[in-house]
Amino acid sequence: MADLAFATLNHSPLVAPGVDVLTQIAAAGDAGYPMLSPDVFSIRGHLAAGGSLAQVVDAISEHRLSCLDLAGLTIGGDETRTKREADELLEMARALSTAWVQVRVVDDVDDRIRNLFDWSADHFGASGVGLAVEFSPLTKVKTIANARDLLAGAGSGTRTGVIVDTWHFFRGDNSWTDLETFPAEELAFVQFSDGFSAGSDPGYDTLHRRALPGEGEFDLKGFSDRLRAHRFRGAVSVEVLSDEMRSLPVEEFARRTLQTSVPFWQ
Repeated sequence: MADLAFATLNHSPLVAPGVDVLTQIAAAGDAGYPMLSPDVFSIRGHLAAGGSLAQVVDAISEHRLSCLDLAGLTIGGDETRTKREADELLEMARALSTAWVQVRVVDDVDDRIRNLFDWSADHFGASGVGLAVEFSPLTKVKTIANARDLLAGAGSGTRTGVIVDTWHFFRGDNSWTDLETFPAEELAFVQFSDGFSAGSDPGYDTLHRRALPGEGEFDLKGFSDRLRAHRFRGAVSVEVLSDEMRSLPVEEFARRTLQTSVPFWQ
């Protein structure tokens, strides 16, 4: 069975008033998750309220969790801003001992963006942190093929990978063949959620209308079966972003996301 990680983004200040990250960590541990996928917005909120990174580290240790990844770095045309954010996230990643830092590319992929991605991979890699690119039809790296192309230019001495998010896979221009022929060694980890019928605003849907696994229209069994047949044995971050689910206590949200995800990865 794949190790499952609890993603904190659904209750972060990015999409809601937010639930303190320490409360989310406790909910994840008590629900039975072995791993955590914290997000930079939740950690920033905790620090702005007077908390410390040391408190986050202690909470993760107390609840016997490990950090899969940290979401996430935005790479764009403003090089100074990107590098400043990279420094901020590197401090967090070091403290939390995350395996990966997520990256999204928001400007057209040209030589400058490729060079900035390579710099970022080296920057994190020097501290043993991998850089994982998330493709999305809402960014400039839209497909599995686009993400693999970006990785192809990174230096051989850096640890990079692709995040395959079920939401972006099914909502984007990807095929089962893309998944079946995807080298397992290039896959950093999976992000897992289901989806209802598409609404009129893809940006709103991706942040507020995802579904618990098995409760939407995505062929998640076909997705997990193909990856496991392809010898994928990596981690799966459960990232259900849902207005409806935010109305639940975060403890119940953590339990339900884990319970509905486990059957697909046993």
